Amino acid sequence: MPRKYQIVSLKNISQKNEDLNQLYKIIAEDIAESKGVIKIELDRDKNSFLRFKTYNSFNEAFYLNITYMISSNNNLIRIESNKKFEKEKSGIEFYNESFIDVLFNKVEKFLVLQKDDRYIFIIKQEGKAEIMFPTFKMEN
Repeated sequence: MPRKYQIVSLKNISQKNEDLNQLYKIIAEDIAESKGVIKIELDRDKNSFLRFKTYNSFNEAFYLNITYMISSNNNLIRIESNKKFEKEKSGIEFYNESFIDVLFNKVEKFLVLQKDDRYIFIIKQEGKAEIMFPTFKMEN
């Protein structure tokens, strides 16, 4: 009986590693350069919901508020905004004035665990292995 082989493109593997490295860079720099309290909550699906301020900016230098959350269509998103994101209170104007980046799609689980100044981001995408990103906060 012939064996079935999956053809794996080195270009695809390289692109996936590059995407993961870029994601890790964003998360690590956000946490390392954060100021004040990093607020970690759970949403109704028990995914983490993070809000904090950071000096790390990818879109607008004066937008210090960062939110990580799972969207209604299961995307891990990063919101960079001038105003603090409020779940039920943020209207269309907030979204129009913010930068929203989709970091991962088809996310089944997003958890952030904290111990002292260390944070571990755990992300599980549909049909893929769980990945973990350890990070730390440089100042309190």
